[in-house]
Amino acid sequence: MECIHCSSLSDNTRDELEFYLVKNRIDKLKTNSNVEVVLTGGEPLLHKNIYEIVEYLSKNTYLTTMFTTGIMSLDGKKHPDWDLLKNNGLEKVVFSLHSSDECINDSLLRREITKRIIDEIKKSKSIDLKVEINCVMFDKTYRNIETTLDFLINELNVDKVRMLRLVGQGRAKGEEKFLAPENNKIIASAPLLLKKYAGKVHFEGFPSICKCRSSLHSSARCDSGTKFFHIDFWGNILPCPSVKQKTMFSYTTIDIIENLFASIKSFNRDKEQLTDIFNCPGQSRGQA
Repeated sequence: MECIHCSSLSDNTRDELEFYLVKNRIDKLKTNSNVEVVLTGGEPLLHKNIYEIVEYLSKNTYLTTMFTTGIMSLDGKKHPDWDLLKNNGLEKVVFSLHSSDECINDSLLRREITKRIIDEIKKSKSIDLKVEINCVMFDKTYRNIETTLDFLINELNVDKVRMLRLVGQGRAKGEEKFLAPENNKIIASAPLLLKKYAGKVHFEGFPSICKCRSSLHSSARCDSGTKFFHIDFWGNILPCPSVKQKTMFSYTTIDIIENLFASIKSFNRDKEQLTDIFNCPGQSRGQA
């Protein structure tokens, strides 16, 4: 995939992680805690063992979520078997769809795949998977955001739409000044959108609006490293998925998951210090 907004440094310089190594990472996570594991990428559906990975997570009693475009092959010849993924233990799918306008969305993903994404959303909804949408806010998508939200919430009946700030790293590094809408416009319109789509829309990356990954829109603070952390399949532990390669701990030095929260708690920021131009440890240019 070559999505213009991708905050990962995805490329072809590393081989796909073999299934036995994936199982090894999962085994190291064993805990009595209630843990949600998010499969992300890149595109997790492109992994040749994705069905087995989901099944192995389920056998280890993890709640499993997948961040995806819904695209299993770039040539369109293969499609994900959502019934099998659900039977193997997948509980929630978070699709990337940034505009209901096909031309705009295709241009951001750099591929003509929007129709296919929408088809996969419909298929996953039809078998009662929990379906959410990650919608990164670009200047040209934000202009018709209500049209997109109406389509996603009222027509596709998705469970939640996350409105995400464009993160200036990975493939998106250097692009944010050309692509991102002005933050003050987003902040000004947020209360109206939250009211209109009550419980269905959530903003992330804007601490004056709401806390990331929480339904408590009135709590303006970053809880990085205290309630949520990200472990990639290479063993890096990150206080937030947006941090990526900027700040990390080696998973090989930490044995039990309860210690992770203490280990990265230093990344938590006092809420009185946070504004929408705050110095998140994972961001260049002081953006969230």
